[in-house]
Amino acid sequence: KNLYGIPDVLSAAGYNLEFIMGSDKVFGRRGDLLETHGFNVYDYNSAAENRDIPDDYYVFWGMEDEKTFDIAKRRITEIARKGKPFFYGVETGDTHAPNGYVSEDTPSGDDLQYLRVVQGSDKEIYDFVTWVQAQPFYENTAVIIAGDHLSMSPSFQNFIKKFEDRHGNVYNCFINTGLEKAEIDSLKENDRIFEIWDLCPTILHVAGADIPGGRIGIGTDLFA
Repeated sequence: KNLYGIPDVLSAAGYNLEFIMGSDKVFGRRGDLLETHGFNVYDYNSAAENRDIPDDYYVFWGMEDEKTFDIAKRRITEIARKGKPFFYGVETGDTHAPNGYVSEDTPSGDDLQYLRVVQGSDKEIYDFVTWVQAQPFYENTAVIIAGDHLSMSPSFQNFIKKFEDRHGNVYNCFINTGLEKAEIDSLKENDRIFEIWDLCPTILHVAGADIPGGRIGIGTDLFA
C-alpha cells in the first residue's frame, strides 16, 4: 500500500478512477490492490447487486466479456458526464486458459476452440474501442490495450509453435495518444526493447504528465 503508481498520480490530479472485471475481485486480492490506490472496483458481485445480471447467473469466471463491456459503456458514459478526467480500466477474461469461454458470439467452425475464442474476443475489443472513438470525450482520451501475460493454454501454445517466425510477445497498443508524429516514429526507428515497468511513465506521459528525465522508478518513458 506504500507504493506509488499511476492511479495515485492520477487521483492526485483529480481523476475519477474505476476498474471493471467480470470475475470476483477477491481472486488474487486484485480488489485490495486497486481499492488501496483509489479505484472504485465494479466486479461480478457488483453486477449482481446492481441487477446487471440475475442473482444466480454464473459462467466461466462470473460473467462473460460481452456483459462486462456493456456495463463498462454505461459506467463510462455516467462518469464522463461528471466533467472530470477519468481513468477507466476493463479486464477481459474470456480468453483465459485452458480453452477460453465459448459465447454466442464466438465464431463457429472446426478450428481450435481457443483460437476461435481469441478471434471472438478480438472482435469484441474492436467493437468497444470503436464505441469509445464515437463518444464526445474521445478527442481528449487515450485508449491503451495491454496484455498481462502470454496465453497459458497448452493447446494454443502447441498451435502457435507451427509458426516459427512468430515470437511470443504480450500485445500492447496505444491509440489516440496526442503525441507528435516524431515521438511515435522514434519507437519504430529504434525498435525499442521494453519491460512492463516502462508502461508506467509512458502512460503518464500520454496523460499529459511532465516527467523529468523521462523516468519513474526503474521505468523509462518509451516516447522520451
